Amino acid sequence: MNLHEPVLLKEVIQYLQPGVGKKFVDGTLGGGGYTLALLKAGAEVLAIDLDGAAVNSFQNSVTAKEYKDSLTLVHGNFADVKSICYARGFNQIDGIVLDLGLSSNQLADEERGFSFQGAGTLDMRFDPEGDFDSAFEIINRYSANELTDIFRRLGEEVLARPIAKII
Repeated sequence: MNLHEPVLLKEVIQYLQPGVGKKFVDGTLGGGGYTLALLKAGAEVLAIDLDGAAVNSFQNSVTAKEYKDSLTLVHGNFADVKSICYARGFNQIDGIVLDLGLSSNQLADEERGFSFQGAGTLDMRFDPEGDFDSAFEIINRYSANELTDIFRRLGEEVLARPIAKII
């Protein structure tokens, strides 16, 4: 596992003030940097990630085994944090952290299709097992109007229509 050290780790930990008896949610586990720091401070952590590979990687790490009594890992979406917390007994928490964006592990894995540097298929899904179409499927099956809507709404792209027409 390639542990990620978040840029704002010191500041976040200083603000959250984790310790024994405190419960935190890491809504975007990723490389596990925030989760590990919270665990080292003695806190219990419920770590969630939509990327099943990130969850599996952390679950199989020495860190997860070392902190197994204070760590709960969930393959899920942080948008469902309320139901995930209640289902796992995290009814009262002391804080939550979200490190939004792509990880270097996701970009480096050609099979994930996030980067143009490799020869992998254009996928770009955080959860390849989920219900969403891959970027390859969207580009090749959606109409110009559907693509325009996606680029405009989700990408805030001012040239959405011309780009969709070219595709």
